Amino acid sequence: MTYNGFGKTCPTNPFMTKELITFADVMTRISSDTALSTTKRRDVVSSIRCLMRLLDLEPTRTPATLPALHLNLRGLHPAQAGISKKRFANIKADVAFALRHLGLTGSTLRNGKGLGPPWQALWESIEDDQTRWKLSRLFRFYSSLRIDPVNVDDATIERLHRALVEESFVTDPEATVRQTIYAWNRAHIEVSEWPHQRLNRRPSRHEGWTFPLDTFPAAFQKDVDEWIRRLRGEDPLAEDAVPKPLRPVTIKHRAFQIRMFASALVRRNVPAERITGFDVLVDVENFKDALRYMLDRNGGTPTEAIYGLATAMKAIARHHVKVPQAQLEQLTRICARIKVKNRGLTEKNRRRLRQFDDPFNVSGLLLLPALLESLAKRTRGRKAAVIMQMAVAIELLTMTPVRIGNLAGLELGVTLFWTRPGRRGQLLLSIPPEDVKNGEPIEFELPKESAVLIERYLDGYRPALFENPGEWFFPGKDGRAKRPGSLGPQVKRIIYKHTGLEVNAHLMRHIGAKMYLERYPHAYEVIRRVLGHASIDTTTRFYTGFKTKAAACHFDEVILNLRKNAVPRKVRVTNKRRR
Repeated sequence: MTYNGFGKTCPTNPFMTKELITFADVMTRISSDTALSTTKRRDVVSSIRCLMRLLDLEPTRTPATLPALHLNLRGLHPAQAGISKKRFANIKADVAFALRHLGLTGSTLRNGKGLGPPWQALWESIEDDQTRWKLSRLFRFYSSLRIDPVNVDDATIERLHRALVEESFVTDPEATVRQTIYAWNRAHIEVSEWPHQRLNRRPSRHEGWTFPLDTFPAAFQKDVDEWIRRLRGEDPLAEDAVPKPLRPVTIKHRAFQIRMFASALVRRNVPAERITGFDVLVDVENFKDALRYMLDRNGGTPTEAIYGLATAMKAIARHHVKVPQAQLEQLTRICARIKVKNRGLTEKNRRRLRQFDDPFNVSGLLLLPALLESLAKRTRGRKAAVIMQMAVAIELLTMTPVRIGNLAGLELGVTLFWTRPGRRGQLLLSIPPEDVKNGEPIEFELPKESAVLIERYLDGYRPALFENPGEWFFPGKDGRAKRPGSLGPQVKRIIYKHTGLEVNAHLMRHIGAKMYLERYPHAYEVIRRVLGHASIDTTTRFYTGFKTKAAACHFDEVILNLRKNAVPRKVRVTNKRRR
């Protein structure tokens, strides 16, 4: 037991000092604080209890600081907790109030006063609402500390970051500060009255480690160009021409693999200027060195991506450099040592699919298009159109689980059309094999419910997205289709916002397979055709685990029924002693 600052004892926590206050102490102090109204005391204590329960924390063992809650809060979403966003916001506000009221955290982020004159003048000079919103917290913070705009620098930004960590429930203080710096520097360019100093960009947690292609000598860049032309199949009569030209997205990935391999070699202390061609990369010792760097980044464990990188470079050694047979055999043996057996779904995808073992989450995802349509009806302008666009995107990913590139490229009258004029007949989604990753054509007839939702989107919302949407179902800027790199993240964000589920566009294919196979465990051929797999082996390799789970559920059901119908044994109990 330890003694804390409020005269109470609490269970020993090896990471807590004797002077550290717990949330149990805070509740005790707030409950007896006559300076607060009865209602306020009750609400604050209730909010603290609720937050401790939601985070599965013991109040007597949890330090009464906001940083102690940040990590747990990152994984908490009100939809998953079964509470409204407003209730969740009130809970956090009450907890923050309690800590400020008891002097356990600062109050520089909330002074309750207006901006000082220099900050107010600067505020009025900003015309863009997004920039204002991104800078509002910075303005309030520095105004409360009486730091003038001309004195803002990297050191004062660090104070803001520290305050966000220690005094707020901001989920990701580092990302918030990076966003604030970006907005400040943008205003520095666009607003003539802005202070002259720019702020230095803070490094991202995910800083890239690869180097641009122009980092390397011209001779190396020439090799890359020649290899890319071969992959495109520009000369089908060449002796070493590829049997089939690769798709643009695959070629882009191959080019990145080359740049990644060369960058790995530079990271292993080989100067970039020495990498004058592909022959340098496929030198046996350099080949090993680059792969060691990749393995070290992954804790020494090979992955499918590293193995794929190694085999791509071996292909270059064989077809472009034309290394001697003995050297090619050495490279082949190296690749074999890091080969990873493809076991289907990655662990990351398996973890995300476990969300849908819960019927609550299945319902949340399946009902989301209707929820978003309802929200769009209560919203105006382009914002409503974007919400409705997300509703139809999720509906299509649910009912026709296509890849995000095919979804983004849907064209009215070409790949999405009615069988008869005037939007009569069936609504079909049809994508030719040359536009599909594995060359398998895609054909879906959309159900009536989906067709009705799409008609509402086309008539009432799509025209508000852009002045000239063209014939693209998901229009982008300049009359082009929305890029997959924009549509995919949008879908991911809106699913998380309204359900708390971690789902990307590609995972929707796996979710559909999971939901179907758990109800029809042997229907792999149905899933093969729906997902467009060329081989049933691909389908079974990816989704065998769902059949196992269904079998386990059936096993449990049988055992529980046997238990339910079991006849209790009669045991004769006697207290008589034999003589």
